[in-house]
Amino acid sequence: MTLGERMLQYRARHKISQKKLADLLGEKHINTIHRIECGKHKPHKINEIRLTEKMDKLEAEEREKK
Repeated sequence: MTLGERMLQYRARHKISQKKLADLLGEKHINTIHRIECGKHKPHKINEIRLTEKMDKLEAEEREKK
């Protein structure tokens, strides 16, 4: 599953906007989230690693709450 697919699924499960997800991930630019979700943008490797690690943390917290 791609990072964009994970973002889309997380937002759908939590019914949150791209802005809210950007805030949770510490991303300043909402356009980055949009472009990654649409598959129109592949972030630089360092940013992809950073965002993937933050998504891992959000999803881990979600599993712990269940």
